[in-house]
Amino acid sequence: LCVEGYAYSSSAQRCDECEGGDTIATQIMGAVFTVLALAFGVAYWVGWIDAIIPPEGKLRKRLGYFNMGTLRVLWSNFGVLSNIPSILDVQFPEPARSVFHWMSDLTLLSPLRLVSAACLNSDLNRFDNYVYFTSLLFFGVCALVWISYYVRVSMLKKVDDATDEQRDENEPPPKTR
Repeated sequence: LCVEGYAYSSSAQRCDECEGGDTIATQIMGAVFTVLALAFGVAYWVGWIDAIIPPEGKLRKRLGYFNMGTLRVLWSNFGVLSNIPSILDVQFPEPARSVFHWMSDLTLLSPLRLVSAACLNSDLNRFDNYVYFTSLLFFGVCALVWISYYVRVSMLKKVDDATDEQRDENEPPPKTR
């Protein structure tokens, strides 16, 4: 990746100096986006999102029109197209160059590169540490999804069991002759 004191910038496709204003601004933006994502998660968990944007509202219905399969295909195509300049070793003219840099930024959404983590710890500049961190982050997110799924299912079972017990208590005794 880069030597110590520098962090890789996927948009510029070069190693930027850690003391530069670009890396500090990137770290601040990363921290702000992290806080916003956590705030959104808490708001969703508490139920404020359903209060602000009702499930039966127009916005939720319009979001249902997005086909996730199409978005996945577009993401894959952007990943392939963003590598064309580096694979062919070609510099395109300006409108195309900007589009390819934009696609490269979009498809290389690495949490370590977004916050210029190599400036915070020079060990993250090594490729093997980079691979370990990104792989473990993926497995951690998968584990978190499975844990939340288990908690949700167990909570639904408790609610279902309580409903069954309440139904049994409210049933009148069978009529006898």
